[in-house]
Amino acid sequence: MKKNILLLFLFTFCLILSACMQEQNSPQTDPVPPTTNQTQQQPTPPPDDSPVPPAENEGTPSTFAPEELTMELVVEWETADALLSRLEDMGEMLRLALEDSGYSVERVTLTISTAGGFTAEALSQGGIDAAVLPAVDFITCPESTTGIAMSSEEIPETVIALSLHKGMPDSTFCSALFDALTKTEQGKEFLQLCRPDAVFVVPTEEAMQTVADWVAQQEENGGHAA
Repeated sequence: MKKNILLLFLFTFCLILSACMQEQNSPQTDPVPPTTNQTQQQPTPPPDDSPVPPAENEGTPSTFAPEELTMELVVEWETADALLSRLEDMGEMLRLALEDSGYSVERVTLTISTAGGFTAEALSQGGIDAAVLPAVDFITCPESTTGIAMSSEEIPETVIALSLHKGMPDSTFCSALFDALTKTEQGKEFLQLCRPDAVFVVPTEEAMQTVADWVAQQEENGGHAA
């Protein structure tokens, strides 16, 4: 009886020992991570603190079309006093002449000068929009002004010019101003008051060159171009 019990104990012990050895010899597998439906997000790059350059020519007007027109008239000393009392009336003449030519401005403000050089400087710097001034003064600032009319002498004496300081004058405005001064009755009366008997035509480079040549000749001879 004891012998049978001993044999049963040994048999059970062998089974347990065999099972333990099989478990130790089996290959270990890495646990599989649980699946997820969330998409892995890439890290967001830090914000760029560098300044954004402004757009080219931003805020700079390409053309100039005045709502109010300022014009200076260069006249002789002898006529300056007489014209001073008529500036307001002459401004209204020009405003109505512009309106008849298809361009409306709220107001035309006129000033008087007896020094063409100062007027040319004011025109080139944008202190005034337009000027009726001697041609010899107009040619001193060709890059900052443009002529829309000139007197028709062989060597032009007078130019009606516009400033380029605020931008290139609008072509519609230029055409209307030329027509207003040369084709309307009020415009002709306006010019007759500040430039009696002058006939105005479209300026040309050739005509302006004759003015420059005359000035150069006067300086060469020791004369005064003005």
